[in-house]
Order: sequence, then structure tokens, then C-alpha cells
Amino acid sequence: MLTSSCFCRPGGGQTVIKGDFNSLSKALAEIGIPESYHCDLRAALEADHRAGYTNGMGAKAEGWVTSTIKALGKGALKVGTAVAEKVISTKILEYLGQSGIAI
Repeated sequence: MLTSSCFCRPGGGQTVIKGDFNSLSKALAEIGIPESYHCDLRAALEADHRAGYTNGMGAKAEGWVTSTIKALGKGALKVGTAVAEKVISTKILEYLGQSGIAI
């Protein structure tokens, strides 16, 4: 699906490798997203890819971010919800190889 190339934010925690879901999963776990949520994200990303999204996150991935933040709230996350939403979105864009896109 995607080729691998490394994207890293200086001082930004876990490195996410373009097209490598395991690196994305590790980055999400680092901020407190339980692994049980990761399979749904993978399915959302694959659905968006099949739908032809090539610039930014697709509707399914955006929906996953929103519903995950609502479901987890501040209690389970290692950062506040606003920060978590930005970090999650940034990590997903890094996975997609689109880290330069504004969120």
C-alpha cells in the first residue's frame, strides 16, 4: 500500500514510519490510546485509502479520532484531549507520509 520512509518530529516522541502501522500503533500507545482501538483505526485508514483519499486524513480516520477522544476522555489519556487530538492527527499524517499538512 505505502512505501516506507521515516518521519520524525524533533522531540516529538515515538517515530512514525510512513506506511508502517506498527510504528503508528506504538506512537498512539505512548500517549495512552489502548491497543483495542488500533484495529478500528487500521480499518478506517484502509477504507479511506480504498475511497481514494490522498490529501490528509479521510472521513473514516477523522471519525475515528473524534470518537476515540470522546470515548477515552481525559482519564485514559496521558495528555489533555485537545493536545491528544492534535498529536493523534499528526501521527496519522506522518503514517500517511503527509506530515506537512496543516491540521
